[in-house]
Amino acid sequence: MIGRIFLIEGLCTVVLAVGLYFVLPNRVDDCKWLSSEEKTAIWERKSAGTAADPLARKFEWHYLTECLTGMWLLLILTLSELM
Repeated sequence: MIGRIFLIEGLCTVVLAVGLYFVLPNRVDDCKWLSSEEKTAIWERKSAGTAADPLARKFEWHYLTECLTGMWLLLILTLSELM
């Protein structure tokens, strides 16, 4: 029974992902819900590069280690609560 639930959830996710791949636009110019001012602002920000965006950072290995450390810590704490 539990295996069927995971199969159904996984199938729904795959169907949704494939559908959105064909529905979502690939370019800013193709977005119907953006106004022309918003499209212009996006293109200006994109052409400025990552230096204009303070949140854009290059990949560094310590980001990955922080993520994995946090994940393992969360798993250990969760398992300790179950016991």
